[in-house]
Amino acid sequence: MADKVLKWLVESGFKVEKLTEVQTLRAKWGYRVTTPPPIPTTIAIFEPQDYSDRLLLLLGINIAPEHRMGILRMDRSKRLSFMSRVILDILRICPTCRVGVQPSMIEPQSIVATLILFYENLTKSSLVNSLVMLSNVYTSVLANFWSEFPTGRETYMTM
Repeated sequence: MADKVLKWLVESGFKVEKLTEVQTLRAKWGYRVTTPPPIPTTIAIFEPQDYSDRLLLLLGINIAPEHRMGILRMDRSKRLSFMSRVILDILRICPTCRVGVQPSMIEPQSIVATLILFYENLTKSSLVNSLVMLSNVYTSVLANFWSEFPTGRETYMTM
């Protein structure tokens, strides 16, 4: 399946690199995929060691230092309210995503969205659509932070 997924990704115009964190992610194999502009998004795609019937698509977003400082300047209830809005927007775009904020909603450092794709339903179209959806999740997170903490310039977050 790894070869088929790689072929589909390359044919669809994604930048693809072999995933080096397979041990950390407990993956059999995987790729680091970057979507094309306007807002390139990096997403890890891998087959988990414990499940040979699925792919996991993982989007990890490290909150930019200036945005983190802005959040920490908010009072506790406003922090929770803002991060809740971010999570709700993610779930509106990707209702089947599993979403987490680490280490907590009150002191967020990163946001993770994971999507499961089962091989029995996997097509080139479903894979590409899922990657576009996760790219839109990333754009939504950026837009929420840009709206709450305008700096006069676009601040991107690392993945």
